[in-house]
Amino acid sequence: MFISEALSCLRRVEVLTDSQRKLVEENLNLAYWYVNNKQPYIPLQMEYDDCIQEALLSLCNAAVKYDSNSKFSFTTYAIRCISNKFAEHSRRSSRDIRKAN
Repeated sequence: MFISEALSCLRRVEVLTDSQRKLVEENLNLAYWYVNNKQPYIPLQMEYDDCIQEALLSLCNAAVKYDSNSKFSFTTYAIRCISNKFAEHSRRSSRDIRKAN
């Protein structure tokens, strides 16, 4: 998924306010950076496009939940949200593997 496709998907997300949408648009590169540079933290069974999609959805969720009065920058908060999403996915998939055995 290229940035233009991500922007078109973002325009379809109607729960974001204008300020939240602006935060996401300004930080789209975080999702791509995380997926491309944090390979050990991404579950092996996920396809690249799925990883990008999860990262972008996490970025949107971060924009919705971010408190602008926080002492942390949005970038710091968004990276933590993206990281937590992949950690949650890893825990869930490892639990499924144990149940299958």
